[in-house]
Amino acid sequence: MKDIEKLIEKYAVAGPRYTSYPTALSFSESADKERLAELAASRDAEASLYVHIPFCRSLCWFCGCTSSVCTDAAVADPYLGLLDAELALWRDSGLGKRKLKQLHFGGGTPNFLTPEQIMRLGGIIEKYFSIDKSDCEFSCEMDPRTLTAEKVKAFADIGVNRASIGVQDTNPETQKAINRVQPQSMNLEAAEWLRSNGITNINVDLIYGLPLQTAQTFKKTLSDTLDIGPDRIALFGYAHVPWAKPSQKLLEKNAIPAPEEKVRIFLEAKEFFEGAGYEYIGLDHFAKPGDPLIKARQNGSLHRNFQGYSTRAGLDTMGIGLTSISETRTSYRQNYKLMEEYSASVLGGKLPIERGIILNGDDIIRRGIIMDVMCLLKVSYCQYGVDFKTYFADAIKGLGEMEKDGLVEMRGDGFEVTSLGRLFLRNIAMLFDGRLSQGGQRYSKTV
Repeated sequence: MKDIEKLIEKYAVAGPRYTSYPTALSFSESADKERLAELAASRDAEASLYVHIPFCRSLCWFCGCTSSVCTDAAVADPYLGLLDAELALWRDSGLGKRKLKQLHFGGGTPNFLTPEQIMRLGGIIEKYFSIDKSDCEFSCEMDPRTLTAEKVKAFADIGVNRASIGVQDTNPETQKAINRVQPQSMNLEAAEWLRSNGITNINVDLIYGLPLQTAQTFKKTLSDTLDIGPDRIALFGYAHVPWAKPSQKLLEKNAIPAPEEKVRIFLEAKEFFEGAGYEYIGLDHFAKPGDPLIKARQNGSLHRNFQGYSTRAGLDTMGIGLTSISETRTSYRQNYKLMEEYSASVLGGKLPIERGIILNGDDIIRRGIIMDVMCLLKVSYCQYGVDFKTYFADAIKGLGEMEKDGLVEMRGDGFEVTSLGRLFLRNIAMLFDGRLSQGGQRYSKTV
C-alpha cells in the first residue's frame, strides 16, 4: 500500500480524462461549422446517439454537469420540441435515417421527465433513427430520488435496456453535506423496479473524495453497492473545481478528504470490488467477468467517449440537446451551453453548433494511441503509419521512467500497461498528448 501511495503522490498531476482527443478544451468557436455539419451528414453508417436532458429537481453541490433546477416537469415540454426541431434540421441538411447501435440518455436527470414525456421522447427518436432493438445498448442515467415505477415502465417501453443508478455515497452525513439525501431503500427499490421491467443490466455510480468521507465510512457504501447487485461500477474521483462550478464552494463547510485519505478510499474500494469478483478495467470502471465491457477490451472494440467507456468502437456519436458533444472520425462538435442560445439557433433554422474541431493528421495518430492506452492497455508501434520511436521520442523516454516504476512493460515493437499501470492510465496517455498545454491546471488530478 505504501509503495502505491508513493507512486500516486509522484503521478498526481492535472490531466485529461480522455473521453476524447483532442479534449473539449481544444474546441473552438471559430471552427468551420459548415464543414462540421458536412462531416456529420456525409456518413450513412451505424451510429451512437446521446440525448441530453438538462433538468434536475434539486442541485447536488458536487455536480459538474450542465443542468437547471426546477420542480415543474412542464418545462421539459418545449425542450422536447427543440430536440425534435434539431433533428429535423439535421435531416434537412442531409443526415439519413441512421441505424442506432447505441443510445444514451444523460443529464441532468433523464427521469425528471414524466412517463408521458418519456414516451414522447422515444417517439421523436424513432421518427429520425432506426433502432436495432436486437443489438442496441440503450442506456439511461437515473436518480432514485425522483424515479417511480411508472417512469421505469415508460423507459422500458421505449427500449431502455441498461440503467446507471446514481448512488454516490450511502452515508447519511455525507449525503447531507452534498445536498443529496438518498436512503439505501430508494436504491434497492429502483433496482427492483428496473429488473421487474426487464432492465436487468444495471450500473452503479459512486464518488470518492466527498466531504466527511473516510476509508472507514465508505466501507458501508461498498457493501450497500453489492446489495444492489450491479453488473458495472463506476468509481469516480470527486474533482473540486469551485472556480468552474461555484456551487462546490458549499461543500467546503465540511471537511473534504485530504489527498492521502482520498487515495486510501480508492485503493480499499478497488481491493473490495476485486475481492467481490469484479474486474478493474482501469481508470474508474469495474465490471463482472463476461460483461460486454470486458469482452470489448478483449476483442478490440472498447472505446471512450463523453459518456465514459463504450463497447462500440468505430461508431460516430451524435449528441443532441443543450451542450451535447458529437464525434466523427475526423471531428468533434458541441452544441450551445446556454438554453437561450440553443433555442434561438434551433428555432431560427440553424444547427446549434457552438464550437468544435476538425482533426489534423497528427491529432488522428495521437487519438489512436491514446485510445489504445485507455481501452486496450497496449500499443503496437507499427499501427500508426509513422516511425514511432522517432515521432514520439520524448514519449519513449517517459515510458522508460514509467517502466522503472512498474507501470508499463516495454517490447521492441510496442508496450503494454501493467496491472499496476491501470491506476495511471491518464498519465501514460498524457505522454502522447500534443495539445496538453491548452488545458493547464483546468484539468482534475489524474489519480
